[in-house]
Amino acid sequence: MKKFIYLDQNTLSDLRERKRNALFKLIYDCLKTESWKIRIVYSNAHLDEIRQIPREEYIREHIDLLRDINAIYILPL
Repeated sequence: MKKFIYLDQNTLSDLRERKRNALFKLIYDCLKTESWKIRIVYSNAHLDEIRQIPREEYIREHIDLLRDINAIYILPL
């Protein structure tokens, strides 16, 4: 059974390759390991915050991260 985790946008931001320190590299590696059965979810709140980023390359980094960790978009209730 998969577990779903909702991370704050600041945490997701620190998981980007350019920002990743040793701790966030460990977290990232865990998220990429299928045996952990963990899926990250994100919402419109994440996308709203990403849209506020002034540099296109940083926006791309956030979107690429969400894809890379196979994050799942959730709809608000």
